[in-house]
This record gives sequence, C-alpha cells and structure tokens, in this order.
Amino acid sequence: MPEASATGRWASACWAAAVGCVVLAGALRIWAGLGDFWLDEIWSLRFAQHLSSPWQAVTKRYYDNVHLLNTLYLYTLGDRANWVWYRVLSMAAGTAAVAMLGWACIRRSWLDALTTMVLAALSFPLVLYSSEARGYAPAILFAVAGYAAIQHYWRAGRWWALCAFWGAIALGLMSHASVLYVYLSLVLWSIARAFRHAGGRRRAVVELVVCHAFPVVFLMLLYVLHIRNLVEGEGPVHSVWHVVGQALAMAAGAPEAGPWRVVGIAAVCATVILGVLLLRRDESLHWLFYVSVLAVAPALVVILKQPKVLYFRYFVVCFPFFYLLLSTTTLSFWPATCSYVLEIYPNSV
Repeated sequence: MPEASATGRWASACWAAAVGCVVLAGALRIWAGLGDFWLDEIWSLRFAQHLSSPWQAVTKRYYDNVHLLNTLYLYTLGDRANWVWYRVLSMAAGTAAVAMLGWACIRRSWLDALTTMVLAALSFPLVLYSSEARGYAPAILFAVAGYAAIQHYWRAGRWWALCAFWGAIALGLMSHASVLYVYLSLVLWSIARAFRHAGGRRRAVVELVVCHAFPVVFLMLLYVLHIRNLVEGEGPVHSVWHVVGQALAMAAGAPEAGPWRVVGIAAVCATVILGVLLLRRDESLHWLFYVSVLAVAPALVVILKQPKVLYFRYFVVCFPFFYLLLSTTTLSFWPATCSYVLEIYPNSV
C-alpha cells in the first residue's frame, strides 16, 4: 500500500511538472508574440488579404516566403484590428509542440519526457518562430506529431494512429516544405525497420505501402498544384557553411558569433555522434532516423535544390529532434558508460 501511494505521488508530480512545462512554453510564446509585426508577416498578411478564394492560396504563383497553411489561416481571419490574432495559430502550435514532444518520448521515461519538454519550452529558436504569423510553428508541431503517431502505429497497429500520421505529414507539408526532412527520415527508418521486422520481403513492401502511399500521393499533388509554382524569395546571401554553423549554434543556445559559437557547434556535433553510438545498440534502428533528420536529409535537399538564399530557420523543424536526442543521450550516457566499463573489466568490481 505505501508503495502504491508513493507511485501515485510520483505520477502526480510528473504530470504537474509536464503541465508546468506546457504552461511555461505557452507563456513565453504569448509574451514574445506581443511584439510588433515584421516584414515577412506583413508580406504574408497582405498576400492573404488579396486572395479572392482559398483555392488561390494553393494554385497562385507567389514567393516561397508565404506559407500555405498560415496563408489559409490569415485569409479565414480576414481584417482584424488587433493583429495579435494573426499569431494565435503559431503560438498555439508552438505550445502544443512541447506537449507533443513529451508524449513522443514518455514511453522511455518521465525524466526523458520532462527533460525534452524543458529544452523545447526554453529554446530561443522555437519560441521565436512560435511567436510569428508564419508556418514554422505548425510545421514543427505536425512533424513531431507524425514522428509520434507512426511509432504508436508500429507498436499497437491502431488505424487511428496511422490516420493521424497521414494527417500530420499532410498538414506539416502544407505548413512548410522543410517537413520533408522529417518525412524522408521517417521513410528511411520505415524501410530499414520493415525489412528487419516484417518477416519477409512481401510483408515488408505491403507495410511500407500502407504507411506511405497516402503521404507520397499527397506530396506529389502538393508539388504539382503548389510547390512547383513558388518563386524563391530574395535576401542576404550567406554560404551554406555559415548557415549550418548558425543553425548548430542556435540549437545549442549559443551566440551566433564569438568563441561560444564554436563551443556550441562542437557540443551539438558531439551530442549527435554520442547519441547515435548509444542508440546503435537498440534494435529499433532509431539511430537511423536521427542521422537522417539531423544531417542526411537536410544536406540532400540543399544539395539537390541549391537554393540561392538560405537561412537557419529552414532547419528549425529539425531542432525538436535534436532535443529528443540530447535528452536521451544525457540520461543514457552514464548508465551506458558504466555498463560498458563493467563489460570490459568484469573483475574490476
């Protein structure tokens, strides 16, 4: 009885901490969202106000700086005296993304979930892009939701989880095309997992078709109707390495210049390498997803597309997965290291 009571108190404390993380995330995003509108938001709003129908948002030729789902939201709101309403979608999505991150890793442990939620709630890039009337915050939410939903489908085989995965990827791609980094990584993980665990080539192919037929068809339609019509925007031109370094520093919470920038970049690289090495012992092949979403998929898209203008925010959809890996690595490092030492020196203790 005392053990059950202690377990109940621990669960209640964890739930209270999780709610506190979400409240903190929401408060920071609302506070940040009370600032002035800036150029890209005004640009998006002006475009939405000049649409004659929602369908034009899909088919009309315009700059890629205007994001589809956010444009539809702005069009629906119409002309508002208080412009803070235009940021409500981003603020709500950014807050919900923190809760979704907790749900995505709660099966591992409460400590893992709470650590990830704290990192995401306090992340400057996530707060920044959750307080602007643009598509980045919804893209982050739906990317994390797709990541969580497909794993639930793999574990439980629930059709609602599969439909949630389809919907999350579709809405994510409508929010911002950078969700493609996450989707390509999930496809790679799915292929490796299916051929290892499905029990035969035919069953593996069927499983892949069931999981990815809808998202692939949707992506093709979105490309034909919308993405191929987008015009690349203008802006300051930076080298790829400058933008990559800026993104790594931002992910670590380091300044964009000075010696601490180098420390931040090194910390991110070390975390990714260490985390992947630790996860390689896991039969779930989870490490493949992290290698892809944090390195391979963004690099592949940049190499193939070769954009004239590149900003670190084009990679912000990958940041939550770095926080997931960081929490897993931090909480697993010392137990894994001790276990490894004991394996090498079994007689030393």
